[in-house]
Amino acid sequence: MCFYEPEEIFLCFVPLFVAVDALEYCRCFGAYGGMDRKVRQRTIKEALLTAMIVAVGFIYLGKIVFRLMGITENDFMVAGGVLLFAIATSICFAVKKPLEISKASAWFRWASADRGPAVLTTGLMLIDAYGTVPTLAAMTINIVIAGVFF
Repeated sequence: MCFYEPEEIFLCFVPLFVAVDALEYCRCFGAYGGMDRKVRQRTIKEALLTAMIVAVGFIYLGKIVFRLMGITENDFMVAGGVLLFAIATSICFAVKKPLEISKASAWFRWASADRGPAVLTTGLMLIDAYGTVPTLAAMTINIVIAGVFF
């Protein structure tokens, strides 16, 4: 069994912590304060479980899928930037009446669109630099911290 240095996990943890930015989600999630306590707890658990499944799945399958499709990491980063630009442009210059959604829901959707590609791209880069196990450990720690903040 291979043991990893705590330094490697820490070096993976820091960029993921910045990319996840759990404190920003707390600001958005605070708007759900009027929600029933049980519903709020179930929502938090579902969000954390979904984040963990997507992160672990992407860590193990991301490069394989990209390789099969002929997509490089740089392609993924550019596509993520284009997607964020398109979302921001549609929000800023919307001609039609915007969808009737709560302010908290809109903020959460924007934050998810912003953080998702950043976290996944950071994870891919960290796998190359430090390996799968330290990256997975750091990702798990970040998701647990996000759960504590919520």
